[in-house]
Amino acid sequence: SAIEAARCDCIQQAACAHVALGVWAFRLADVASPTAASVEVRLGAPATAVRLDPTVYLDYLGALLQHGAVAGMAGSAQALSLARAAATDAGAEWIVATLAVLEDWSAAWAARSVRYAAEAGVDAITELFLRLKLGAAPGRARAVLGIGLPHEVALDRLRLFCLGARTERDGDGRRTRLVLADPDTGTLMALVHDWRVPPPADAAVAAGPEEAARREARQRASERVAPGVKLESLISRQLLSRQARRFADGRIALARAHHSQNSLLPQSGDWEGLTRPLRTTRVADLMRERSRHPLVMARQAAGAFVVFSPARIANAFFDPHAQTVQCTALDAAGAELLITRSHAAEARRALEKLAGALSGLHGSCRHIAGRLSWQGKLPALEPWSLVCDQVISLDDTGAASGDADALTALPLGRASAADDDPLLATLLAVRALLAMLLHHGIRALPPSWPADSQAAVARLRQIGWPALADALAALNEAVREPQAGRLSREFSTLAILRQLHEDALVQAEAPERDRCDASHGARENPADLALD
Repeated sequence: SAIEAARCDCIQQAACAHVALGVWAFRLADVASPTAASVEVRLGAPATAVRLDPTVYLDYLGALLQHGAVAGMAGSAQALSLARAAATDAGAEWIVATLAVLEDWSAAWAARSVRYAAEAGVDAITELFLRLKLGAAPGRARAVLGIGLPHEVALDRLRLFCLGARTERDGDGRRTRLVLADPDTGTLMALVHDWRVPPPADAAVAAGPEEAARREARQRASERVAPGVKLESLISRQLLSRQARRFADGRIALARAHHSQNSLLPQSGDWEGLTRPLRTTRVADLMRERSRHPLVMARQAAGAFVVFSPARIANAFFDPHAQTVQCTALDAAGAELLITRSHAAEARRALEKLAGALSGLHGSCRHIAGRLSWQGKLPALEPWSLVCDQVISLDDTGAASGDADALTALPLGRASAADDDPLLATLLAVRALLAMLLHHGIRALPPSWPADSQAAVARLRQIGWPALADALAALNEAVREPQAGRLSREFSTLAILRQLHEDALVQAEAPERDRCDASHGARENPADLALD
């Protein structure tokens, strides 16, 4: 309503071409749909279809399946280099990023890193080939392949709220990922900071794990992510930054030249000003967003991170066997969001602090921020931080007085898991078979794999998923009689089809599940369903 108030986060900041384009887009949106809350506007000529040759990527997958992750990176290095060069030449930012994830995945096994998970490789392969198929559709190249996106953008002034942090451990190494929100533009960003815990002296080793925890806490308290910005302080405050750089996937790099370029201010946890897609008060909004699968959207380093403002919290309990605190957050309509957090060594007090927040020890819980996932049709949030009377980060090492008592006061229960749904458990079993094949390769495949795979085929036919059963049977045949290119084609087809079945389980109502597989089986190309 006031053009002089328009703000851009580019280095020019005002009177730039981006402001003019934004005004133009808003005018077109008002004409196209004056009452809609969200409208997509495309400026310029319609985009043409862009198709990347899948052969080079199938060759890379074939090299991975031939040697497996256990053989190291040498067997697939040349194929990976050719695939990356092809994606770089086409300007496909998301394909390049996905290949980087696969390279890091292989390197994690070579380094015997705790970050390695065989299933993560399957997920990355699924994303790679699903993007390749869907990116060939007209108008989808930018969103699905990332073609035309700048790798990085220089920013001028930013005001960022820290919504939460999570630290991963790998030997003496630590990686802390902070999720930051720009309330002015509604943008989610991620700041990744790697740091190390110094090796202990002989006396510290003899002192045991308590001394090791104190040593890590001291190192963490002294860590700086930029001049004048301590890691521990940033987690609970807001950041004013100048001359930062934002990458295509939402990662941000802060300026490191002068202390004056970055400054911290207190944060009160007043997140009511955050709007969608950063914050939501309705579970229905999360369900609606689930229909737009992240595998065919822009990559986001922060992941599926959301802030949920519950109407009330119910059924909080502690599962001592799974070392998990779980509860149900309900919106105003009574729809449920599962809140679940399990114990991790890098955040030893997280469960105590979560219990204290859920029990009302620090006032009523107004906001919960964390990573969103799905347990069947039920959305599940792993909390990273909560806002009660103050911002409570579950990642730091300290705990408030009374939090431990709050944890022991919680009733005991059994935490629900994704494999409680028999249909979803079957899909997870197929994913595990793919992960085993990708991890070992056909040269070192365990003797039990063919029998387990045949049993999964029979199970898929029994529950009424013939298309998925046929795809797994075709992969079994390709493993028994490898042919050039066939193994990688059957693997990628099965990976895509499995993902589409999992998506259909979440999106479809229970009576529609029986019709789900029929729609798959009626199509020769499994990606057609996702295109629809």
